[in-house]
Amino acid sequence: DESGKHNKHAQAYFGLFKHLFAASFLEENDLDDESLVSCAYDIDEVVNKAVAENSLNPSQMEKDIRVGLLKLLFKAIGTDNAKKLSDKVIDITRHGISRGN
Repeated sequence: DESGKHNKHAQAYFGLFKHLFAASFLEENDLDDESLVSCAYDIDEVVNKAVAENSLNPSQMEKDIRVGLLKLLFKAIGTDNAKKLSDKVIDITRHGISRGN
């Protein structure tokens, strides 16, 4: 961000696009790096809201993440791909980023 801090979750979500989908798929769907960065921050916002609202109810938190990401991504990457990505986002949410540090 502007202060020089890194958002590790947004970085992970950005990386998921590159990991899960072929470059040709991203290109066909007009998802350049700038679009993916924007999507990553939008995903981070959905996740943060779901965690804040449901920290004591993990199943509802996961449901809110799935619904939020489906609404956010289905037009850009399709329902099945949005579900695939949301599964990975939920894994990141469950386990955190700390494993790689």
